[in-house]
Amino acid sequence: MDQDYRDHESGVDGFREPPLWPKVVGFVCIGMAAFGLCCGGLGLAVSPFLGGMMAGQLNGDPLPPSMTIDAIDYALGGAGLALAVLLLFGGLFLVGRRPLGRTLVLLYTVPAMGVSIFQIVRGFDKQAATEQWARDYPDSMIAQQINSGDPTQQIGQLVGLAFGLVLGIGFPLFLFVWFAAVKTKPEQITGTEEGVY
Repeated sequence: MDQDYRDHESGVDGFREPPLWPKVVGFVCIGMAAFGLCCGGLGLAVSPFLGGMMAGQLNGDPLPPSMTIDAIDYALGGAGLALAVLLLFGGLFLVGRRPLGRTLVLLYTVPAMGVSIFQIVRGFDKQAATEQWARDYPDSMIAQQINSGDPTQQIGQLVGLAFGLVLGIGFPLFLFVWFAAVKTKPEQITGTEEGVY
């Protein structure tokens, strides 16, 4: 039995205070999953409509690549939604101090990092294609904004990249290390010697 749990004994009736960390990590996982489901789901649902609205302002020019969604984008978005559901259930089980939560979260971590890397690379590719589009269609209002050299655009790109790295790679990496190397036993989640809660 871990020293952490022996230290929680009351000395009166042998009662052990259950560990708090599974609930904390579980609620964070639920929050991240909800964020992914809302943003990812809304993004996939709304983007085609926004693209259609913008097309009317381009005087027949094609949409910039940053405003188009193709099969690769849908595949990455669908994978992200599926992983968010997996994380949601992992978080729910952790809040209930169920060891299955650890397994579900571990199943989430490596694919989530892979999808995030693909999304970041895809974002860079689309950005480069959009800059080329702005050179090809310089009369477009959107192209003029891109070609204006506005520093807020670059700052926005850097913020988006940092956001993607922290949430898309940093968070799953933390969970992977936490559950694969630090909290590896059921009793560390349940707080009981049998590992059952």
